[in-house]
Amino acid sequence: MNRHRLRLVTFDAFGTLFRMREHPALTYQRIAQAHGLKVVSEPDRLKASFQDAYRKQGASNPVFGRLSQGSRPWWKSVVRNTLIGSGCPKADVDGALDPVFAELFDLYAQAAPYEVYPEVVPVLETLRTTVCEDKVPNGMGKGTKFWMGVVSNSDDRTEAILQSLGLAKYFDFVLTAYHFGSEKPGRGIFDEARLLARNCKAEECLHLGDDLERDYNGPKLIGWNSVLIRRNNDHPVPAGVATASSLKAAFADD
Repeated sequence: MNRHRLRLVTFDAFGTLFRMREHPALTYQRIAQAHGLKVVSEPDRLKASFQDAYRKQGASNPVFGRLSQGSRPWWKSVVRNTLIGSGCPKADVDGALDPVFAELFDLYAQAAPYEVYPEVVPVLETLRTTVCEDKVPNGMGKGTKFWMGVVSNSDDRTEAILQSLGLAKYFDFVLTAYHFGSEKPGRGIFDEARLLARNCKAEECLHLGDDLERDYNGPKLIGWNSVLIRRNNDHPVPAGVATASSLKAAFADD
């Protein structure tokens, strides 16, 4: 695609701009043990327990508790159920949960648990200085930088994470499912992104992310351009899906 013809480029956050340095379940284990809990499960059991707790919490309280309890109680339930599901006695978990959760919740709003992918900053630097070629009806004209944003199925700590990683300065807006009230792949959050970019047309928008349904099919179905970022190529994708191994590769032909 020709980025000079775009008016808006948006990115998923987790798994696209940055990744976790270790699986959350292993971090839960480490912090819990530091507070005196004996968490002795094998890593695979811990990870499975986390996935189960996360899935069930998402089903019962969508959008990280945005419409019900809020994100702190939402994540506290995930931590509690992960530890109990991994084999820790319920009474022991409940006795140590408050300090364990407080440390974990604050930790995940900081840079320490995350690693920015190597090509991300150079790509964002280049895109941030890219300009439009043509005059367009929404007020952007030749020589005007296009809009850049983050559209993420994440909670209210995302902007703080981007700030701590030094990435927030590249974006005109950060739109999370938590703040908007609904998640990708629904069209609502993508329509909101267009409104934030002066209501540019769908065909003038590009979204990049690592989830086939949320980051590729969702925006594609409503007329956006989209690219699926596949850093590991670990799952097959349907024929015709536009993929790239990195953000750099996504713009390699421009």
